[in-house]
Amino acid sequence: MEERVLNTEHTDGIRLTWNKLPIIPKDTTLPIPISVLYSPLNPSPIIPHEPLFCANSVCRSVFNPFCKIINNQWTCILCNTINNGVIPTSTTVDYILNKVVPEFMYVLVVDMCTFDKERHYLLVEGVRSTLESLPLYSKVGLILFGTNIELFEFSCSVKKVYLFSGKKEYLKEDLQNIICGGSVSKEVGGNLGNLNCFFTSPEKMAMNFIKRDPFPVLDGNRPVRCTGSAISLAVSLLSFCVNDTPAKIILFTQGPPTFGPGCLASLSLSDNIRSNNDILKGKADYYKKGIEYYNKLGHRMVGIGVSLDILAATLYDVGIEEMRGMTDMTGGCVVMAQDFDKEIYISSIKKLYSLHENETEDLHSPKYGFNARLKVLSSKNLVFKGVLGLGASQPSTHKINYLRSTTNLTLLFENGVVQAGEKGFIQLLMQYVRPDGRLILRVTSLLREFDDSHSKDVKESFDQEAAVVLISRMISGVEDDMDLIRRIDRGLIRFVKKFGSFIKGDLESVCLPDNMVYYPNFIYFLRRSLIVQRETSSPDENAYYRNLVMREKVNECMTMIVPTLISFHYQGEIKPVEMDSKSLKDDCILLLDTFHNVVLWRGESIASWIKEGYHLKEDFKYFKEILDEAETKAKSLVNERFPTPQFVVCDRYGSQERILLAKVNPSLKNSVVVTDDIDFETFYKHLCKIVVEI
Repeated sequence: MEERVLNTEHTDGIRLTWNKLPIIPKDTTLPIPISVLYSPLNPSPIIPHEPLFCANSVCRSVFNPFCKIINNQWTCILCNTINNGVIPTSTTVDYILNKVVPEFMYVLVVDMCTFDKERHYLLVEGVRSTLESLPLYSKVGLILFGTNIELFEFSCSVKKVYLFSGKKEYLKEDLQNIICGGSVSKEVGGNLGNLNCFFTSPEKMAMNFIKRDPFPVLDGNRPVRCTGSAISLAVSLLSFCVNDTPAKIILFTQGPPTFGPGCLASLSLSDNIRSNNDILKGKADYYKKGIEYYNKLGHRMVGIGVSLDILAATLYDVGIEEMRGMTDMTGGCVVMAQDFDKEIYISSIKKLYSLHENETEDLHSPKYGFNARLKVLSSKNLVFKGVLGLGASQPSTHKINYLRSTTNLTLLFENGVVQAGEKGFIQLLMQYVRPDGRLILRVTSLLREFDDSHSKDVKESFDQEAAVVLISRMISGVEDDMDLIRRIDRGLIRFVKKFGSFIKGDLESVCLPDNMVYYPNFIYFLRRSLIVQRETSSPDENAYYRNLVMREKVNECMTMIVPTLISFHYQGEIKPVEMDSKSLKDDCILLLDTFHNVVLWRGESIASWIKEGYHLKEDFKYFKEILDEAETKAKSLVNERFPTPQFVVCDRYGSQERILLAKVNPSLKNSVVVTDDIDFETFYKHLCKIVVEI
């Protein structure tokens, strides 16, 4: 079963929670819905011509391997229409359409209220790294913001700057009035669809434009920062220039919006920035208005095919929580370098935009795509319910303005009127703009059999990893639940009662099928993860973690939920070990990967031997080799991942050891881990007790 799941993921970019579709009675629900976790930019074969569509105008499915073929004619699997012509195909294939997109557009929206001169240089370096990575044929605009907003014109040798107030939202009509009444309309001949004067090529963008805000910050006050107004101006500018042309707004910021629409905090430092408790208790004064404002901007971006990336380096929240709707709706990315961490900030930016440098290297495996539209077709016995998380629903399609090679979408289904043994068919039609400007239609088709939800085959078809990732995404959309953990626990209890076997009153009798046995353990770690726990994180941190779990592939999401732990024994043995405190041994090195952190932990004996210099002696060459191998593996994880994780090397009893101790199952309390958290064994006993007693 596991091999089949991995093969499907490799071939089609698909993971299903149920690989044999469960039938449930009408008006009832499954503890784990039927769901397809879909990676739309998975490597696939290319066919250099238009697809064969079903002639039925209501259907319009695409020819696929599940269609019946007789005498160069194929019968549509959805509507039984007979169609002419047959071409080579596969369960997933890319068709190259005739349309070519001529250019890509970017607007840099840059915060002038930098923390100090050193952090200003960090921001400038981030902008420079971005420009160096953008395609040479792209066009770039520049907006600076602080107390006011500056829009730059590049049409002549003399720099022109248009100054806007930061106290209002800018609509397309506002910008149109300004353009029609000023010199800009004369230079562009009044053609509002061609504002090239505000754009230049990346290599011509001068860094000396980016200055710190000239307005002084009063004692006891925050800087006057009009982030929300500046973003609205960028959206309005692009609304003239694009008609589904690939476009992106890149926000560089170092602090919270304090002025104009979309405020996060007041100007006075005596007023604290909202906390998770403030939000849950309804005491965050700016929160709801901020969410409403940025969601409205997100819908504007969706309508014109623009995505938003947020690149934040800061000590404080910058409003990622409030702006999350914009990034989620448009498919944009978030980089959050806490404490102005230069390595994380600059390396993450380079990884994000270096994708755009050699964009024609491997078109079978595109690294990104613009203006994607997803259409889902399914047989009558399988009802499509929608897409969870990324993108925005539109009539008959789901739109995501930006895709990365790691983007993963969640599609929800439920069974219609169906009998055991019937087959359900799903076809995913994903149209997007490839890095070379070609319009692509990716077609993914899958066929799965239905069976009773209590049948052995259905239970054996369960994908535990896909299921816990689905649950993590479902709860990531919940913002106002005061007791999220109880909601998760109730779902787990319901799952065990439905699919497990037990004798009432007997704790030891609880038993789950082999393909479900790890699910309670996964849920245990989900409860303790940063996706759920809010006590030690700020609202922006929570939004950042949830944004990532909504968009990354299943394996990466599993690393966020259940971190991986690899043991390097000093004598050379390397093996994965349990995420458990009993794995912390004196004579080994542990490599912890939580996705956000990579920790190299050295046991007490290992740390002592290093301190005494054994790794430098010829007789202990093998010891140095294992140290180097562990460090090489850790650095490879850091170098390959986006966003760049924090890399920590720590010893037993060192201060940074807390990262590891907070993640492992505390089965050995007091002696190894001092905590009030319950261990998995206790958690599972409580679960079994509730299941057999209800």
